[in-house]
Amino acid sequence: MLYSYSAMTSLDTRKAVLALAAVAALFTLPVFTPLDGFVSGDAWRTNDWLNTRLFDLLAHDSLLGRGTFPLRSHLVGGGFPTVAHPSDGSWAPTLPVILALGPVLGTKVLLTLFLFLGGLGVFLCARDLLRLSTAASLVAGLLMVVSGWAPSMILVGFWNQVFSLLGPLILWCLLAGGARRLLLGGFLLAMVLQQGGHAFTALCVSLGLCTVAAAAVQSRRPLMAAGGVLLLTAPLAIAQVGQTPLVALVCLGGPFVLLRDAELRGALLARIGRLVVLLGTALLLGAGRLAGLFTINHLGGRYGHALSRHDALWFPIGR
Repeated sequence: MLYSYSAMTSLDTRKAVLALAAVAALFTLPVFTPLDGFVSGDAWRTNDWLNTRLFDLLAHDSLLGRGTFPLRSHLVGGGFPTVAHPSDGSWAPTLPVILALGPVLGTKVLLTLFLFLGGLGVFLCARDLLRLSTAASLVAGLLMVVSGWAPSMILVGFWNQVFSLLGPLILWCLLAGGARRLLLGGFLLAMVLQQGGHAFTALCVSLGLCTVAAAAVQSRRPLMAAGGVLLLTAPLAIAQVGQTPLVALVCLGGPFVLLRDAELRGALLARIGRLVVLLGTALLLGAGRLAGLFTINHLGGRYGHALSRHDALWFPIGR
């Protein structure tokens, strides 16, 4: 037993990564049966799933079937605009996989890839940020892979949330040093921006809080950093009550507490610089997506194909 433990602790990173890839492939094997469809056992959730994946199917049909840019759907009545829709993947780096393998098989391959990247991110964070052994970090990564998180997303049908699996790897790129890692993290965060929906804002908030936590560890000022974090996050709760002046006051109090200590201030500003580079890269790569989302928000989400008849058999209220 002691020999086996010694052998495990000497595992190199390459073998650990291969183990994560193999377990991710094995764990998602049931997703590939049947090859030509999605089965969740719940008609309502299957409907959600097919709706979120419709836009990649439409992009596939436009580019390879009709030889046109994926700007509109080719459906009865002239279709509807697909470009800039939050679920539209025609701007996303995942589109080549969809074009090469098809919208069904390509999606399943991407699910396996994202699950592997989620486990890899946890492995790297455990090894390089928490300073665990390679064996212990591998266990953490494997637990992420087999935790059931990805299958739960498949069952409920929210493709957008699957992009949250990139979170640990983005966090590692942010905190583990190196300019190339920051650019890689920005690229991964841009992928979340393309199709991740609310996962993008959730990850940005998490990255900000982790930046404060890392600076607190570096400067050995955990209590002061904890107070600053509470002040930074309190507006999220206060805003629900509608007390706008109090929200503004608390927002000003958070940076004041965090920047009061010189040592914490130095550590925090250095790490905030890294966060700015990572976020800036993501926003630059996702500029097209941002422009589309701002346009939709300005129009109030209105589309020209919206139902206008009040006597229709479906949705009688006409909204």
